[in-house]
Amino acid sequence: MLKIDIDEVINLSCEVRRDTLQLMAAVKDRSFFDIGCEIGIAARGGLGYDRLLQDLERFEGCIRAHCEWSFDDTYGRIYDLVNFYDHIIQMILTHQEHLRKGEEMTKNLIKWRNNAGRLAQVISQMCEGD
Repeated sequence: MLKIDIDEVINLSCEVRRDTLQLMAAVKDRSFFDIGCEIGIAARGGLGYDRLLQDLERFEGCIRAHCEWSFDDTYGRIYDLVNFYDHIIQMILTHQEHLRKGEEMTKNLIKWRNNAGRLAQVISQMCEGD
């Protein structure tokens, strides 16, 4: 039987929601364009994760209520978010000029990516435990 700390899962989900909000704010204030035009264009895809915010709120509520629910869709969206972060990070790391301009943003992206990756792993384990 899979033993998962519910409070830890909820805290991690809240952290991923905060990270996603910070990502969307950085896209909206054009912070990624300060790094490079192609980075800014690619980063616009981050605005599509607004639905994930609602999914995570429902996920957290369901975890608190111990309800029966399939988390496959939530896992899929978080996995997409991890891939999105990987893509943007790789774009920045590929060009030294981008890395110099976007050093702080790259640190944030790596932190956000790690949080989303940990949550994706937990949800995957929960799906397997069903």
